[in-house]
Amino acid sequence: MITCQYCNASYIEHQTICSSCGAVLDPKEGVITRKTNLEKIRQICESYEDAKDFHPGKFVSLKKMRVAAKSFTVFPKEKENFLFCDTHPLGKGKRGFIICDDGVYWQNTRAATTNRNYLAWEDLAKRELKLNKYVLELGRGDVIGLSGLGSDNYREKAERLFREIKAALND
Repeated sequence: MITCQYCNASYIEHQTICSSCGAVLDPKEGVITRKTNLEKIRQICESYEDAKDFHPGKFVSLKKMRVAAKSFTVFPKEKENFLFCDTHPLGKGKRGFIICDDGVYWQNTRAATTNRNYLAWEDLAKRELKLNKYVLELGRGDVIGLSGLGSDNYREKAERLFREIKAALND
């Protein structure tokens, strides 16, 4: 058995990822390393607390998260929520994206089709990001609909948030 240096969970030697916190075992080095710098991602998300519709984890209402839990196809249960961005035009919490400790989850309108509704940080780090009118393209057919944010300024803020996170992942 090996003990994770981040969360002290024990796991079998041949496992590559700690099932408790997501730390990755590097078999060549024989040590556990983080693929993502979660503290940097948390700080990036907290810096958006003054932006309309961007709610860092500590400011998300329980009611809004309950609505999101019912509406999102894939919802981050028992994950640490760093930021929730509500892209529903009326702010109902039925659409948007949630940045968590293991990756990003999202729910779109039917107009913004996507291949997935979740992307792990390791995958986001490798993707090309592009803001295309009302959607943020994450590559490989994955998009996050941003039309409900209302203005180009807020859509650009969402793109900037993802670019900052991607830069932190690739440091």
